[in-house]
Amino acid sequence: MNKTKIKFILGTLGSIAALSISASCGSSNGSINESNNNIGGVTDNSSIQDRRLNALLGANPEASSSAFQQAEKDKIVLAMTFSQGGAQAKALNELVNAYNNDAELKAKLGNIFKEVTVNNIGSGYGEGATKVSQYLKAKNTDNFFNLILNYSPVGAILANSNMLLSFNDPNGNPDLDTDISLFNKDFVSSNATTENIKNPSTYILPIMKSTLISTVNAPVMSYILDTMKAKGVTFSDDVDTKNFVAEINSKGQPDRSQIQKQWGDPVDNATELLKGFQFSKKIFNNYEDLIKFAELAQKLFKNTQDNQNDLHVLGIDSPTSTFQNSVYSLTGYQYANSLEATSKKNGVNTVNYNSLTTTGSPANVAAKTVYETFRSAVATQGVVLQGPGQFTSNKQIYHKFAMSIGSTAGYTHNYIESVEGKINFSFSQYSGFNFTASTNKSDRNNYNRSGFLTFGLGLNGLGKKYRTNYTSDQIFLGFGSFKNGLAKSNVTLKSRFDIKSIDTQMMHQFKLL
Repeated sequence: MNKTKIKFILGTLGSIAALSISASCGSSNGSINESNNNIGGVTDNSSIQDRRLNALLGANPEASSSAFQQAEKDKIVLAMTFSQGGAQAKALNELVNAYNNDAELKAKLGNIFKEVTVNNIGSGYGEGATKVSQYLKAKNTDNFFNLILNYSPVGAILANSNMLLSFNDPNGNPDLDTDISLFNKDFVSSNATTENIKNPSTYILPIMKSTLISTVNAPVMSYILDTMKAKGVTFSDDVDTKNFVAEINSKGQPDRSQIQKQWGDPVDNATELLKGFQFSKKIFNNYEDLIKFAELAQKLFKNTQDNQNDLHVLGIDSPTSTFQNSVYSLTGYQYANSLEATSKKNGVNTVNYNSLTTTGSPANVAAKTVYETFRSAVATQGVVLQGPGQFTSNKQIYHKFAMSIGSTAGYTHNYIESVEGKINFSFSQYSGFNFTASTNKSDRNNYNRSGFLTFGLGLNGLGKKYRTNYTSDQIFLGFGSFKNGLAKSNVTLKSRFDIKSIDTQMMHQFKLL
């Protein structure tokens, strides 16, 4: 068989909430095996022989009119949407290089061996899914890829055009046959539940996994806890709580004066506000208690109670995942009773959301519970539900959030490794610079220039390829993600993205920072 359609690799299996509304914090994924298995209403009875046969038939033969054959390529094209400089992209490229240079494998496979090349098709999983849809609609035979790292719904898009190719080999050739039985059953359930699949086979493989983590800003949290204690709050005497408070206090004290100035003094009615509240580390084990804590702490300080200073207790980077996992938890970890119910229609997997909109259904009741839990705290801005592309870490490192819940994939953005040789300031404070700020996103030259940026001092603060533009006595620092230059007032700028001081007096003031 000429396998020139698209194989689909699962990039991430989705997020498992670090917390749940109910007291139990585990998760239960659907499983798939050689025996009967029911996941959200879909029963998979397939054997490995069935899955190999279905590799010939296709995932959804009824959609064959939308299918097409790609032009055969010299290399297997693997599509991804990771940032080129990020850890994920670097790891992927290392794996591909190891595969391409595996002499033993090349010798074993002979003329059926093909090297793999990585193709970046956008920024983020959403752009990757859009590109798949566009190429399918255009029946792009030349530029389509063979593998893609993304979420399982992209598999549903491919299956809807019968372009989702199986990793099983019809003849069972061990060098070509990759079956779900090789993997932990909890990581391959999407092969049974993904929409538009009719014939069970091995279409989606796990390759990476991320989950949700809670990240605490110790200086802010220690100020909150110390303030609560000073205003009469009792602390649980269990070991976990004692150890947590001790660690937070030890790591949070160095910035106390800045935090107190930033978040303000306690409100006048703080003692009354906190009456009856007891702190325990168990608060962080479930959303219900955590949300109440966030709302209470938001009202505790003069600079946070009126929501005018962009200071918040908790930021949630993936509110849809939080909502989905919370409902799933409250419905007893049963897919059939949760938001998405998977069933067969004319033999093809379909997903519906009737359980969410049916009054009194388990999902409907659970969804209302989740909504009511978050509603008040969101209104006070003690909890911020971030939109697409917005991450709490961008502000949490400047002490504007006490904690966040976000993906492990971006955990390094939650802290600054070193501030040596760097300074931070807001351009809006320095009118002496001819530097225009704009809130208009279409104004690419000036948009968002009034925000905080990180600087590297001296000529070495510039990007390496720009350092030859100037001498060491001409550049004061490099700034921003592109490491552009801030030059002295008498310097002729070599790049339109560099800036310079208006006069020597302003330069002198700048050096005093």
